[in-house]
Amino acid sequence: MFVAFTFNTSPFVAVYQFDPVLGFGLRLDNPLPLPNSAGYDVATSPSGNAIAIAHPNYPYAAVYQFDNATGFGAKFDNPAMDPDSEGISVAFSPSGDALAVINFEPAGLSVYSWSDGGFGTRFADPDPPIVVSGFSEAVFSPSGNAIIVVGDLYVQGYSWSSAGFGAKFIGPDPPPPTGLYGDVTCVTVSPSGNAVAVGTSIFPYIAVYAFDDTVGFGAKYDDPIGLTETVAVYSIAFSPDGNAIAIAHRDSPYISVYPFNSATGFGTKFDDPAIAIPGVATDVAFSLDGSAIAIAHNLYPYISVYAFNSATGFGAKFTDPELPHTTNGNSVIFFQSSQAPGLFWKNFRRSIEF
Repeated sequence: MFVAFTFNTSPFVAVYQFDPVLGFGLRLDNPLPLPNSAGYDVATSPSGNAIAIAHPNYPYAAVYQFDNATGFGAKFDNPAMDPDSEGISVAFSPSGDALAVINFEPAGLSVYSWSDGGFGTRFADPDPPIVVSGFSEAVFSPSGNAIIVVGDLYVQGYSWSSAGFGAKFIGPDPPPPTGLYGDVTCVTVSPSGNAVAVGTSIFPYIAVYAFDDTVGFGAKYDDPIGLTETVAVYSIAFSPDGNAIAIAHRDSPYISVYPFNSATGFGTKFDDPAIAIPGVATDVAFSLDGSAIAIAHNLYPYISVYAFNSATGFGAKFTDPELPHTTNGNSVIFFQSSQAPGLFWKNFRRSIEF
């Protein structure tokens, strides 16, 4: 298993070997050429043979071959039709045949066909169009039959197939809380696909809805207890078994994790980790087997990884890795090698400037 981690200074991305018992292993060699600006987000294809980094400067996304024995390989050619603007986040479809690059503006989303040969043609934009706004993230449902896009005031869902965008779903009701300037920050889908969680910077900071990727959003779950002072949520992740939901946020304790049940919703918040996160948590991800949880944050050591159990919560903190960077962490994922494909849960990755 590997951990990929992005940050604001060169080399912008680091990939480490990771063992669920021993923790961090060797850091792999940097990709060549490097991404040409800050790594805002990272995602891997389901087979683990491609790794994509979203960044703010042209060409807005860099995608590399990846192999478990040799690490980063050659950089794929840029797509024939450029993404619209600054790359905020990236997401592969569960079947690995599409790659979404989320742009801050103007259209908000550029989705391409994808294969082992790299970028294919860009899919036509959805009809009706995505409401233009400052976008944060897109996520595919685990079945690959839906895609959800969030940013500022909006949560927008569409059916999805190998032909591209389909019908637009009716938005969630009630919508997540937003302010004068928007504030919807992130989105994730449960592993079973039956719940969608949306983060915001307006109390109660998170809204979780039942979801069906043939009909769209359903009823909203009751809000969790204990997020009264977070100010803003920057990332949400479900554990691989769907029995826990982790929320990365701006204020101490910076990470809050709850039991979750699709029938009853949130449980009582787990105890905070014994060794606290030192600063604003910008991203959170679970390991593929659910036995570890990683948090990217704005202060040294910029990434913290703990043992985790979805029945009991946080365990011991793993020893920090060798660090190749000097500024805040932006995003983190666990993934499998190309020889051992596995599922991953894509969560919001957004560069937070402090």
